[in-house]
Formats: sequence, structure tokens, C-alpha cells
Amino acid sequence: MHRGEYTASVSLRVRTWLAASALSLISVFIGHEVFVRLIAPAPPLNFDEAAHSLPGYYILRDILALDLRALWGDFHIQTLWPPGFSLLQAPFLGLLGISDDSARLFAYFMLVAAALMGYAVAYEIDPALTPLAGLVSGLLTLSAPGWLFTGSWAMQETPVAFVVFFAFWAFLRALRIGRARWFFFAGCALYFLFLTKFNYAAFAIAAVGVVDVGQRLRRRRTEPALSVSNRLTPEFITMAALYAPLALGILFWFFGGTDIVPTEVKWRDFRFFVTNEDSGYPFWSAENLLFYVRTTTDWLMPSPWLALLTAVGAIWAVLRIKHPGVALMSIFFALGFALATVHQLKAQRYITPLFPSLWLLAGLGFAHCVTHLRLRTGWRVALALGLPFATAIWSWWTWLPRLQPVWAGDLAHDLRDASQRIVDWQRADRPVLIIGTFGELSPPLFEWRLRPLPAFAQTTLPIQYDAPPVEGASDVERVQRWLDEHNSAQVTVIRVATWSPLYQAADMQKKNLWRQQLAHDFDKVRGYRLVDEMTYPNSGLSLRYYLPD
Repeated sequence: MHRGEYTASVSLRVRTWLAASALSLISVFIGHEVFVRLIAPAPPLNFDEAAHSLPGYYILRDILALDLRALWGDFHIQTLWPPGFSLLQAPFLGLLGISDDSARLFAYFMLVAAALMGYAVAYEIDPALTPLAGLVSGLLTLSAPGWLFTGSWAMQETPVAFVVFFAFWAFLRALRIGRARWFFFAGCALYFLFLTKFNYAAFAIAAVGVVDVGQRLRRRRTEPALSVSNRLTPEFITMAALYAPLALGILFWFFGGTDIVPTEVKWRDFRFFVTNEDSGYPFWSAENLLFYVRTTTDWLMPSPWLALLTAVGAIWAVLRIKHPGVALMSIFFALGFALATVHQLKAQRYITPLFPSLWLLAGLGFAHCVTHLRLRTGWRVALALGLPFATAIWSWWTWLPRLQPVWAGDLAHDLRDASQRIVDWQRADRPVLIIGTFGELSPPLFEWRLRPLPAFAQTTLPIQYDAPPVEGASDVERVQRWLDEHNSAQVTVIRVATWSPLYQAADMQKKNLWRQQLAHDFDKVRGYRLVDEMTYPNSGLSLRYYLPD
């Protein structure tokens, strides 16, 4: 490398690091706003958040105890949600402690990590465009209200976005370097993405496969004629290095660990994950086919116009930048968006891990356009920095004050107080039964709160919820039989008034009304006396704590 080329390369790396450092500083400010507005005032972890975070605690506990047998079990026990999320979250919980806030801060940390990982992906595509492309993509990431909202939940979406970019970076680096060890590393990264979320792994694997085959065919057309053995041997080695760890890993997931979970259970839960529930929209209706378009324009992005401009920038990158990395992200986004649209289950957050790829494409398109504008250097720099920052500042000014949790105010306060009061009531020397659980006061939440406590970490006594798994003609008879078998058990009953917003919520109406009925029927149970109770008039919650007569 000539001295001038070396100097230019160093200068480019310095600009990239400066841009990434600036984005990191901005992410601290936005993180403070997300914490103050979305995390601190939020109710306890909901069912899904706690169900995701509880295994993270178990894996952390197993690692700290050097208990490989328990780690093997906790790795395989997560069949509906694979353990990649928990493996990423466990070190974070070790640093910040086991709490609702730390579980949710992990999600925001992954959001920022995905934005910074975008610089690495962009560098593999075009180092000259990376500083501006990464900055634009990062500002879009940190100013998209729906993505910030998703980043305040202890859910899979932001870790998935990070792992997608990590796998893409490894694959693009493998294409550039051409060494088998990098293809092997990319295959391992794709397998970890499979362990993080099945459907996004499928989108990414399909995109990688299409680009990989295309690059191999292109090399056959452009490289000089070689003997069959000299041409096929390196291709076979790199293909095996890329796909073997992925294939073997997937086989291991389904057929390994059968001492913990049978293969048929893993297949059953995998099929349920793929088919899942139906949101109830007719397939050809606008509510179904335009659901994610409206999610993008009305919830995820600050405005429909910015969503449109982002799409234009991404299309510009696809048309102007001839690089496999651009093809990789565009195929990933288009395939994922199309399949999510035709799938019967819809939710706003489900589509969000696709968008960091769109935002990075838009950043590359903007950087390419600015680079080729015939302007003086000063004007070009002013445009390159002024427009993205002005857009981000407008979004923050408009949207940050509006951000609030799903349940806020007195309702969130009452849920936080109720969850802690229920935990404080429980005694580790008695079996536990909690009746009347629902999405915001759920079994995974109480496991998340109780299991880290030293007394409950050591107890061998059962902890059960609602109707225990014993024989009985009705739910209340099952409760009675279980209490007869565990005659020293303590019982907590959660009731929600019918006028409460918690009672009117879709989760309650679809899944938990029978639990509320059981909570009201507990008065029929014999042999128990009321010891303590608490009523929350603002939210319609009431708690009762019973012990045996």
C-alpha cells in the first residue's frame, strides 16, 4: 500500500470511529429519555417479557455455579422461544442485577449495539460511504418512535436485529476474504440467529443462500478457465464451512437434549411458532395486507413522509451500489416483509427487526447521493450532516414527549405495588398457590421475582398457579384437591373488577377470564382463612392472602 493510500485509509477509519462515537453519545441521551419515559414508569414485566427473561436468570445462575448439567437443561428447555436471547441477556443481568429495569435496559442496549453493528456491515460494502451511511442509519434507529418503544421491552426484537447484522457482517467478510474459517464463522453466526428467533433466521438464511449462490456463479463466469478439480475444491470447502455448522446445529437443536425435552415436543412447539394464532383479519382485507405498511407509516417511523424518503434512499442504494451486501439486505427485508404480511398473526413489533436493514440501505443511498453531488465541499458537508440531524431533532422534539408505556399512571403504579406485595406475602416454608393471574401479573413474572430470592432458590416446595395440574371435575375442585394434598399451602387470590381497563384488555378477554372466575370461586374452598388483603380503587385490582385454618 502506497503512503497516500495508507493515509487515506487511516483517515477513513478515523472518520468512521468518530461517527460511531458521536452516535454512541447520542444513544446515551436517548437512552436516558427511554428509561425515564418508558422503562421507569412502566408496570412489571408482562407475561412475554418475564417468560423471556426468566431463562436468562437461570442461565446466569448455572454459569455462576459452574453447573453444566443445569445449563444443558436450561438451554434445551426453551422450545417455543429458543435460548439465544437468554444467552445474550445473562451477562447483562449479571452486571446490572436481576430486575425489571435491567431486563428492559438490555433490550435498549441491543438496539444501540445493532445500530453500531451497522457501521461494520457498511464498511464491508463501501468503506468510503460508511461514516455517513452509519450515522444516517443510526439516527433513523434512534429517532424511530416505534423502534424506541420496542427497545423498552424485554423482548426478542432488538437482540434479533443485532444478531442479524452480526451474521451479515461475518458473511460479507467471508465473501471478501474468501477463507474457509470466515465462512465457518458466518455459518455459526447464522445458527446463533436460529437460536435467537426462528423466523428471522429463515429470512436471513434465504438471503444469504441467494447471494452466496449468485457470487459463486459470478466467479465461474469471470475467473479464468481452471480444471474441474481446481475450480470445485475451494467452492466445496467454503460451502461446507458455511452450511455445515448451520445444518448440524439445527439437527442438534431438534435431536439433541432429548433427556430434557423429547424431539416431538420441540417439533410441536416449532410448528406452533410457525403457524401460531390468527389475528382474525380476512386475508384479502386492507386490515391484513396493509397492516405492516400502516405500522411503518403510523407507528414505527416518525411520519409517513420520512418512511417514504427512507424507502427512496434504500431503492437508490439497490440501483446504484452493486455489492452483494446491498443485495443481501434488500432480499432479507423484502422477503421478511412479504412473508410477515401473508402470515395470519399480526403485531406491530413483529416486523421491527427488518427495519435496521432498510435504514442502513437508506443511509448507503443517501451517502452515495451526497458523494456524487456536484457541490463545494463545505456545502456537501453541511448537507450530509445538516439534513439527517435536522430530521432526527424534529423527530425527538415531536415524539419523545409522547412516549409512554402501554399502561401508565395510577394503573402502572398499582400493578408495580401489587406485584411486590404478592412477593412479600410469600413464605418459602410453605407451598405457594397464586390464583387469578393475567398478562401483567403472570406466572412467569412471579417466578422471575421469587426464584432469585435465596429462600426460594433453595426451596423444594411447589409453586403453582391458578388450577394446579391434578384431577378434578372443575377448576375449583382441582384447587381444593391440591390444597388437601399440600395442607400447609399459602394462597394468594388476584381479582380484577369488570370495569377495569385490565379486565377489558384483549389478553384478559381471550385467555384469562377463566382464571378470574376461579379467583371469585375461591370462596367455595374449605379450610382457609383470610389473613391480609389490599384493594386498589383506581385500577380495580384487589389482592387477598389466605392461610390454612
